[in-house]
Amino acid sequence: FFALYYLLLHLFSNISFYYSIYCFCYNFHNLSSITFHLFFFFLMIRRPPRSTLSSSSAASDVYKRQVSTQSTGQLNRNKMAFGHWYARRCSHVQQPEPDSPRTCAITVLGSRIRDLKARKADAAEWRPMVDELTTLKRQLPASHPLSLEAFTASKQQASSQKRAREDHQRRELALRLADQAERMVFPVTQRKLLHLLQTEGAGDDFKYAGPVLNSKVEGLKQGTQVWVTEKWDGTTVQATRDGIFKRLDKFARGSKTKRDTPVADRYELRLLAWREAPGEWVGLESDERIAECVRPYLPSFENIPLDTCIFFEAVHTKINQTFKEIPGFADVRVFDVATSSVPCSAMSPGKQWSGESAKFCDFAETIALCESLQLPVVAHERGILSPELAWEWLNNARQYKDVPAELEGFVVRAIGCGDHVGKLRYEYVTTRNEKRRMHL
Repeated sequence: FFALYYLLLHLFSNISFYYSIYCFCYNFHNLSSITFHLFFFFLMIRRPPRSTLSSSSAASDVYKRQVSTQSTGQLNRNKMAFGHWYARRCSHVQQPEPDSPRTCAITVLGSRIRDLKARKADAAEWRPMVDELTTLKRQLPASHPLSLEAFTASKQQASSQKRAREDHQRRELALRLADQAERMVFPVTQRKLLHLLQTEGAGDDFKYAGPVLNSKVEGLKQGTQVWVTEKWDGTTVQATRDGIFKRLDKFARGSKTKRDTPVADRYELRLLAWREAPGEWVGLESDERIAECVRPYLPSFENIPLDTCIFFEAVHTKINQTFKEIPGFADVRVFDVATSSVPCSAMSPGKQWSGESAKFCDFAETIALCESLQLPVVAHERGILSPELAWEWLNNARQYKDVPAELEGFVVRAIGCGDHVGKLRYEYVTTRNEKRRMHL
């Protein structure tokens, strides 16, 4: 633009110069006309170049350089301004008015949808609004901040940033948990229970052989007085007054190596959270679903006696398939208690209770402790063991007493001794292959 301006000015100056000479020669007899054209002639004469071969003073040279620098800078600024103007002028993207009826409708609809979701309204109430909002956003150009493309890009960016933050937090928490684990004493790992009834077959043909007691289960013979407790299908978790631990299986399900490994070596404990100070537990975010189960009982955990560990199943709608039909279900059920004859204060940090020092309590002690701590315990009743009665338990009602879900089975414990225990599971009344054939 400015280059064109200077070019036209240059051409106009030359034309005026020659035109003035012509008019001077042609109209020399008219003094007034000559005077006018002389004035116009001197007005349009261009100044000499900034730099000449003739000598000049130092002050004049400095002045010329200053003027040249200022003129060059101004020309560059003019070119930049022209470039910005030209780019805007050539842009074909039309920005809608920020307060247009469409954008106002989008803003109002979005606010109403967020409000309904915050109040946990039924999806049928806000889903039509989402469809209407999507239609309105599709009518906006992609460059508009409220367009569907802009919303999708913003959501993806926010999701990516959230994942990055969560990954960083998980890494930081894992380091803190590993560091804390080296300073804590771990309780004994929950034992593996043997089947109360004799079994036969393997793999998909594994099942109970019938109403026959398993001779490998110590202390549970016909006529033994027993506690019969519900077996909950959950995630096995353990807690002391200073930490919460999760039992992990070292082997994959059905592993042949697992069968030949001693029960004590099949599992390990992982620290989930620890008590930093009274009322302050750290690390629960490492497993949010288990955290939802245990949070209501954290004050009770702080009152667990010294050198004592409770064992419970963490049950959650999103952890166990058994409870998926119970919305928002998250709870615990205590089923065992163990104590250590050696004080934890006398053990080295990072060590675990030894098998010799650990003792599983009689279930009556578990009931008493849960009552004092106000912790939920598995449903239970007393009875006298017989293989026929055990088989009958497996063929009766298959639902938990206080939760509308299918019961996994039973755990049978000798009264007066916490070490004599066996399990019964409904799924082994018949084999998996038999179940498949029945469904066919």
